[in-house]
Amino acid sequence: NPLPTNYTWYHNGKEMQGRTEEKFHIPKILPWHAGTYSCVAENILGTGQRGPGAELDVQYPPKKVITVIQNPTPIREGDTVTLSCNYNSSNPRVTRYEWKPRSTWEEPSLGVLKIQNVGWDNTTIACAACNSWCSWASPVALNVH
Repeated sequence: NPLPTNYTWYHNGKEMQGRTEEKFHIPKILPWHAGTYSCVAENILGTGQRGPGAELDVQYPPKKVITVIQNPTPIREGDTVTLSCNYNSSNPRVTRYEWKPRSTWEEPSLGVLKIQNVGWDNTTIACAACNSWCSWASPVALNVH
C-alpha cells in the first residue's frame, strides 16, 4: 500500500480549505472549534473513505454574565427587590450561581435572588454564573430611595 500523499480535513462535514497534512493542529482552541472532525487520505491509487470522525467538545466558562434588576424603578426602602443572573452561553451548562455580597437573601429559583425589605445601604450586587468555572458580572447599583 503506497503511503498517503494528501489529506482532506472536514469540520462538521464541511471541507476545511488549506488543511492537507496528516496531523491537524489547533493552536488556540475557541468555542467555535467544537464539532466533528474527519479526514480523507489520498495516495497514487486513489482516495479513501471518510470515517465517522471524532467529536471535539470545547468547554468554557459562562459568557456575557449580567445582573438584571427585575423591579420597576425607583426602588424604595422597604421594597422587595428581585434580581436575575443572565448569561449568553456556557459549556458545560451552568449548575449554580453566586451572589456578592453574600447574605441570607432568598433564592426562589436558580439564578434569581429576592431581597425583602431592602435597606437604603444595599448599594451594589453582583452575580456569578458557574459551571466548572465561575464568571462574575459587573456589580449593579440598586439606587434605593
